[in-house]
Amino acid sequence: MIRGLAATVLWSLMAGIVAIGLFLIKQDVKGLETRLTTINRHIAQDRSELHVLHAEWSYLDEPSRLRVLAERYLKVKPIGITQIATLNDLPAPGADTGPVVAERRPGWLADSAVKKKKPAPALAQAQPSQAQSQAIASAGAPPLTLADVAPETGAR
Repeated sequence: MIRGLAATVLWSLMAGIVAIGLFLIKQDVKGLETRLTTINRHIAQDRSELHVLHAEWSYLDEPSRLRVLAERYLKVKPIGITQIATLNDLPAPGADTGPVVAERRPGWLADSAVKKKKPAPALAQAQPSQAQSQAIASAGAPPLTLADVAPETGAR
């Protein structure tokens, strides 16, 4: 009789452990299903937003709209027939095409650099001092002149 009672208690314990295990697994599955539902809802929302973005991109990328905006803000005009050249219109390689002159625009930094500047008279006539000449000579290097250092001043 003790043996039957022990077997019953043992089977009851095992059934309880299995029941608790199944309950915990069921709760985990419910949590995963809730998470899956949330993720699927986010995916559907992102697809809807993506559809809207594609429609907006199609509108923004429309050539007629871009043409109007380019003419309004960039002051761009369509290419004229006189602006199109063939290969025969281009100069041969090595041919002298003359000087290339860039268009000057007011207010650009290039305008301030293009202004004619005369070299300072002291710079054009500058010569090393006696001590500097002796230091250069003692170093074994030939003395430098202003024309060697600054050829763009025209002091040759």
